[in-house]
Amino acid sequence: MSGLSPLGVPPTPQCREPSAAPDVSPRRVPGDIDEVNALKLQVDQWKIPTGLEDPHVPASLLKLWYRELEEPLIPHDFYERCITHYENPEAAVAVVHSLPRINKMVLCYLIRFLQ
Repeated sequence: MSGLSPLGVPPTPQCREPSAAPDVSPRRVPGDIDEVNALKLQVDQWKIPTGLEDPHVPASLLKLWYRELEEPLIPHDFYERCITHYENPEAAVAVVHSLPRINKMVLCYLIRFLQ
């Protein structure tokens, strides 16, 4: 397929700083596990999902996909730098830019997608 992951994540050439978002905590509502597994099966087979009515199902699948990565999106070697610079936007962006290329591309895509 055209360089997309099973979830349709294309490579993103740039990382942008997140825009200011309102300080609102989202509700943590998981999708029905049977529906998540059924959607995972469809996506793993490169089938376009249809009939999705509950937005929590694809959101749960996205979170599951990141949890199941063999290596974390933010490698363990970057943990201390992330903790140290969480309040400094410029330093945090510098940490992102120092990530391995594929990790940076996926993280930047995720941030852009979630904005």
